[in-house]
Amino acid sequence: MRIPYNWLKEFVDIRLSPEELAKELTMAGLEVLSITKAEGDSVFEIEVTANRPDCLSILGIAREVSAITEKPIKLPKEVKTSYFKKASSRGKIKIEIEDKRLCSRYVGRLIRDVKVGPSPKWVKERLTMVGLRPINNIVDITNYLLIELGQPLHAFDLDRLEGKRILVRRAKKTEKIITIDGIEREIDQQILVIADRLKPIAIAGIMGGKDSEITEGTKNILLESAYFDPYFIRQASRRLGLASDSSYRFERGVDPAFVLAASIRATKLIERLTKGRAYGKPIDIGELPKRPERVSLSFQKTNKVLGTDIPVAIQKKLLKCLGFSKVIKKKSLIIANIPAHRRDIKYDVDLIEEIARLYGYDRIPKLEPKLLIQKKYLLENRYLFLEDQIRRLLTSQGLNEVLTFSPISRQNLELIQDPSINGWRIKNPLSLQQEFLRVSLLPECLELLKFNLNQKNEDLRIFEIGRVYLKNGDGFLEKEKLSIGFCGTTQKHWKEKSREYSFFDLKGVLEVLFRELGIEEYSFAPGNLNLFKEHLNCEVFLKDVICGKAGEVKKDVLNRFDIERQVFLCELDLEVILKSAKLDRAFKGLPRFPSIRRDLALVADENILSSQIIEAIRGIGGELVKAVDVFDLYYGEQIPLGKKGLAFSIEYRQDTKTLRDEEVTELQARICESLVKRFGVEIRK
Repeated sequence: MRIPYNWLKEFVDIRLSPEELAKELTMAGLEVLSITKAEGDSVFEIEVTANRPDCLSILGIAREVSAITEKPIKLPKEVKTSYFKKASSRGKIKIEIEDKRLCSRYVGRLIRDVKVGPSPKWVKERLTMVGLRPINNIVDITNYLLIELGQPLHAFDLDRLEGKRILVRRAKKTEKIITIDGIEREIDQQILVIADRLKPIAIAGIMGGKDSEITEGTKNILLESAYFDPYFIRQASRRLGLASDSSYRFERGVDPAFVLAASIRATKLIERLTKGRAYGKPIDIGELPKRPERVSLSFQKTNKVLGTDIPVAIQKKLLKCLGFSKVIKKKSLIIANIPAHRRDIKYDVDLIEEIARLYGYDRIPKLEPKLLIQKKYLLENRYLFLEDQIRRLLTSQGLNEVLTFSPISRQNLELIQDPSINGWRIKNPLSLQQEFLRVSLLPECLELLKFNLNQKNEDLRIFEIGRVYLKNGDGFLEKEKLSIGFCGTTQKHWKEKSREYSFFDLKGVLEVLFRELGIEEYSFAPGNLNLFKEHLNCEVFLKDVICGKAGEVKKDVLNRFDIERQVFLCELDLEVILKSAKLDRAFKGLPRFPSIRRDLALVADENILSSQIIEAIRGIGGELVKAVDVFDLYYGEQIPLGKKGLAFSIEYRQDTKTLRDEEVTELQARICESLVKRFGVEIRK
């Protein structure tokens, strides 16, 4: 928003230099990005936040300057006398509003015998300084008032209106309009238009039509000033792909009490600059807006929130400076009437923010916050604590956390190929790459791996904690998931050479994760997810409940992503992990008696899982078997086709005494005998 310094001075008696004023405005929350010189004036470039549409005008900034400098604001006479006033609804032209929710007020003013021509130099200079192109005196005055008061106006050539009638209505399905930029636009019932007896003559709140624009031959005009529903204008602007200075303000919300005042102010300027004359009185259709309600604030809360000791008298004074009327103290409360232009003020914290910025953020003491994120809170909220623990455990193993978007493409959705999973389609996607809500984290994990490989990153170990969105009958179901992806090669080490990642690197991370979360009963069983290769496709179980799936991605899937490396992925359900995790920790003493380790080598059929053999060993050994680890998998000349060689390390220990060697030998012999009978394995010597 560009604001000329001298234009501001017409509203407030400013004694500060432009540089000093820029600093004061910035400290009050209106950041001045730059000051430029133009036409002998200083022009401020001000960043206006979305919640302050009242500052999108000279008057709006002047109110802020008035509050900062404690100088009274000077309003034009016609604005002061007609603000929050209503005129007659009768006039020389018929004006109707079909939907008063979309247009709650419309003021029309007839002005005859105007002489259309160039604007005076001072009008041209001011419009140029704020970035607007001068056109002619009528259009320039409407733009001038837009910048000065923040109220969009529009002028129609009265003689080109059919039936001398104005109707504010929704467009019809088959209608079209050529806007003043010369483009023919198709409009529908989601667009509000200003129409005469036969056709639309303007898109309400956005842009006028070519057929009724002001030209050099215009003699009589209809001046429009209205209030349109911000949400509807914003929707229409997006649907048409059409924006203007007027729509920018209407969709953020203008001051509805200014509709008549802006019309009267513009009429006076038109009479002065075009030698025209107003014909009849303003035609004011609609109702005056309700005055905003009062907001109460505990002055003690102000100091508690800000960490200050601002006296109640100062708090009242600051609010009065900002235009809050009838600020009174009642017991421990400050009660203030909200100005009509401050529709963003709704709660007591909004008043606190106003007090803080005018009091001065630099005057608020810098204190250490007394409330920190407490570990106790995380412990009470098991879900947050679990996520925190998972992040810590995975990053400690060298994985990097990533974040991806929830919307995905149809192509990525179809990668899952699971008939039991249905995705939600977004009605108005930003692009085809964001057409569906994700049902899995894995497709986006592949996209991220592809991106990093293209950037020549070789060591890729990533994880993401995020939500997926599923259909549950006719309902909506959100689930928290954990995905992990491995691709590329390990980092070089002085003792070990770099190597390709394998499925067992991923499996090892999961085992460490489960163990650290206190989950003892977990297992891996053959799975059937179409995303993974058949021989490395497994389901992860916690006790008897499926927790997720893991495996090596198929070659044809990798080709769709232009990935030429092996990729290993898994996706786990965090709700299942939470139910199985033992987050409470208890001290467990060190073993009092030594353990004995024995190795066991055998040859088994390829379709027999190592986990089945480990489960059998634990079942036979009972409490004496403390650990079973696989340390070798062998295929070679000594191993028949369709077989594999496995080697296990078994740790035996008894908690009440020292085991004797012959006891362990006897137990190991029973284990071997049972494995031979159950699985048909061959024990290797």
